[in-house]
Amino acid sequence: MKSEYVLPSAIRAFVERAAGSDLPVLLLGERGTGKTVLARLIHEGSHRSRAPFRRLDLTSVSPTLTESELFGHEKGAFTGADGRKVGPVEQAHGGTLLFDEIDALPVPLQRKLLTFLEEGTIRRVGSPDDRTVDVRAICATNADLGRLLARGELRPDLLDRIHGMAVRLPPLRERVEEIPDLCRLLAPPAWIAARPGDEDEDRAFELEPGAIDLLKAQRWPGNIRELRHVLARAFLASGSPRVTSRHVEEALASAHIVLGSPRPEAKKPDPGAGPVPSTEGRDRYERLDDRSEERRRVVKALRASEGRRREAAASLGMSRTMLWKLIREFGSPPTSGAREGQVPAGRDGGSPSDRPPGGRPGQRSVQARRGLFTPCVCERS
Repeated sequence: MKSEYVLPSAIRAFVERAAGSDLPVLLLGERGTGKTVLARLIHEGSHRSRAPFRRLDLTSVSPTLTESELFGHEKGAFTGADGRKVGPVEQAHGGTLLFDEIDALPVPLQRKLLTFLEEGTIRRVGSPDDRTVDVRAICATNADLGRLLARGELRPDLLDRIHGMAVRLPPLRERVEEIPDLCRLLAPPAWIAARPGDEDEDRAFELEPGAIDLLKAQRWPGNIRELRHVLARAFLASGSPRVTSRHVEEALASAHIVLGSPRPEAKKPDPGAGPVPSTEGRDRYERLDDRSEERRRVVKALRASEGRRREAAASLGMSRTMLWKLIREFGSPPTSGAREGQVPAGRDGGSPSDRPPGGRPGQRSVQARRGLFTPCVCERS
């Protein structure tokens, strides 16, 4: 495994056990912690490694077409079905299918997914025939599954089925000692190929101690994904394999230029103070570099809250005002029960006093739960 040496030992052991089994796997953790990478490592270490690996992001699937997007359809099955489509479940036959953001799957479709997982059969939309499919299922989510169960948004029997083996990936702020190895893994291949002492030493990747200390002092709400983007900007600022603290500072600052404010100053880590607390769930929301990922998160939160923007903002760790700005920027992402491109009006769950003059969503900020994740590995027989 190419990135095995940067995995925590408990996670590495879990990957090895999961790769040797065909049990369904449930991956838990904050956004950007590497759930997709871990799923691919499990697939590549299994006996299915020569078969396809497919990833299905359920937040990007239209609620009205979810069944077709999962299982495919026959020609003429519905308006616009001009030809036969083989769904990702069938495409992954013999291999592994990652159901990313499994919590975004509508409850009516959870029963059909459960049938597929238990019986190994699917039925294309518009077809009278069942098809046998051999697929290893891996599900990933950053949601609070206990809360979803309590609200009736997740079937208990589906959770029982997908929870064959489970692991919770720790956030980057709890594994800052691995940042140097992660940086080497994420460095441009042409630079990392050479190391100090090699013939091509002038191309050897070098991260100065000051740069490492600065990276370790960050809170990293976007975890490894955010680290990758910051490193890319630092490499661009450096123009060479040698990255200094000045290059890292420029990379960190550039992410906040579009906001018109400097990046919040990171606190120096105190070895005796434990992990750096999460910034998710506070009023100060930091925009993501990956706008498509940010839009998917907003869409997912709005669907889960059925258009109630106050509840959606709380789950995203931002104020309603910020959520409203994102909705306008992204063109009003759809929610369940709304037409594509339309956000239901009057479903914020608040009173008119929650709105500022002009009728736009209010200025009151919502303190969301922190969503801290602690490393946890568990298996079920």
